[in-house]
Amino acid sequence: MEHRRINGHLNIWRLCVAVAGTLALQQGDPEEATRQFTLAVVANPAHPTGYCYRAECRVALGHYAEAIKDFQKATELAPQLVRLKLG
Repeated sequence: MEHRRINGHLNIWRLCVAVAGTLALQQGDPEEATRQFTLAVVANPAHPTGYCYRAECRVALGHYAEAIKDFQKATELAPQLVRLKLG
């Protein structure tokens, strides 16, 4: 998936995806939230928050092995974030 910067709007798109994922999760739709956070991870693979939220969605869906991988990636990128989320 390729994301191009059009008049600097890529950051706005990333924010919209994150908000859509958060809203879907809050509304009890972890499948849609997973799709949205996957888009966020693809758009910015160096940002750990997308992995953390996608992991939470995957736990809600019972996809524990995938959730562990996401938590591991988030830990690799920002160990302090995962400690805050889990602790």
